[in-house]
Amino acid sequence: MAQEQATHVLYHFQFSICSIMVRYTFAQRGPAIDDAHEIRLEEKHVDIVKDLEQMSEHFLCVPVLLDVKNGSPLPDSVAITKYLAKSYPSMIPEPHAKEIAQLIHDLHGISFFGFTFAGKPQTVSRSKEHLQGFLEGDISDRYRKAIEYKLKRLDTAKAGALTPEAAAKNEEYTKQLVTKLEALLQASKTSWLFDLEQPSALDSHLVVFIARMLDIGRGDVIPEALKSYGQQAMSRPEWQQVMQGKSTTPY
Repeated sequence: MAQEQATHVLYHFQFSICSIMVRYTFAQRGPAIDDAHEIRLEEKHVDIVKDLEQMSEHFLCVPVLLDVKNGSPLPDSVAITKYLAKSYPSMIPEPHAKEIAQLIHDLHGISFFGFTFAGKPQTVSRSKEHLQGFLEGDISDRYRKAIEYKLKRLDTAKAGALTPEAAAKNEEYTKQLVTKLEALLQASKTSWLFDLEQPSALDSHLVVFIARMLDIGRGDVIPEALKSYGQQAMSRPEWQQVMQGKSTTPY
């Protein structure tokens, strides 16, 4: 029997924390509303370190979810998660939908980049050099504007995240948020937040964040209860399916 064609394509980088969050959330998606809402996902790896494929005109960032039918690309892991949840309601289930969505937003208020590349400003410099090289070529106006926007983001959101002041603020924000999440976990009567029998998208995103912090040697930021929660989730087949025994970072 012929394999069904994909309805969506996810372009991702295997060490992008936001890419991993989307892939792991989809692996734990639960049942679709009905057959018409079932998403058949094809994953395409984009190597943003070796080949700089994400610098192409269509993929200046990952993850990107592409709807095969209408050709509409959707960037940003939070937006992709909300899109998927329309087909898989257990990702953001009622009656906790509002709070789960807000906490996902809050979690992404953490500068993952700031933690991952602390003390490595050369990471931003290398990216800027590569992008500036593209500007010297014969490219479309649309592509040029996209690269210029990316360069601006590198100067603000990326380089700015590595300053001592930004790092201290990021750490304090993170500690306050994980304390709140730890309290929610301790109040839950199940293995997941909000007494859920199945993990929500918040659980999925949070577990990936915990894994990243452990991988970069910043487990000190994560309360012990959340560490145990994350490690238990990482022992499950869904995590193994996505990560294949790999770390969340190549560094």
